Amino acid sequence: MSPTPTFIEDVKNNNCDNVKEKVFPYEIEPVPNETNQELLEYFTGEKTHFLQVGPKKWILPSGYEREAHNYYNFRARPDDVFIVTFPRSGTTWTQELVWLLANDLDYQKAAEIPLGDRFPFLEFSAFVHKETKATFLEEQKPDSENYRIVQNLDYPAWKIFEDSTERRFIKTHLPFSLLPSNLLDIGCKVIYVARNPKDLAVSYYHLNRSYRTQGYIGDFTKFWSFFERDLGKFRNVI
Repeated sequence: MSPTPTFIEDVKNNNCDNVKEKVFPYEIEPVPNETNQELLEYFTGEKTHFLQVGPKKWILPSGYEREAHNYYNFRARPDDVFIVTFPRSGTTWTQELVWLLANDLDYQKAAEIPLGDRFPFLEFSAFVHKETKATFLEEQKPDSENYRIVQNLDYPAWKIFEDSTERRFIKTHLPFSLLPSNLLDIGCKVIYVARNPKDLAVSYYHLNRSYRTQGYIGDFTKFWSFFERDLGKFRNVI
């Protein structure tokens, strides 16, 4: 059934008072203790526990639980563009390509505004554990620009999107079932990017070692073991 014109207009105009929120439909529970301890040992950016979500048991950080309802009830708009990928599938270059095509190849604007501001990462704040953030803040001078940036690391991107009056470009690694419930009804564009999983695993290994919000401290053999056992975060995006 197609969405009614009133529904589309309410969403497009950000009139969420007229759009009924839905109950998040999936169970969220802690990863079994033995597996959780193994993950915490190697992924040091998470300080509390990992979660498994839904019947497919998607692995997500503890911060996801506070935002699951918000992501699911985030109101997609007809002119939104979503890029949905497993991490390290070619997300960044696709973001740049799509943004430029949608903005008349405005290279000057692209050079002036960081990609993260033009094409924000929907769920990044869920990866910023409060203890990890506190460590980052201690490393910065309180009056510095870096301090301000760290302070905003856990500010939810969905709030930025809600306030936006321009066309929205949205990056996400969330499984499709956890994305906004109206995504398929509203007529927005959803671009999925896939990559050879062998290449992806190598690239994802290096990212997890480089990003302290992930904080992976093991070798590639151990990382591949997590990958094979579907214990990597966002195990199955489709």
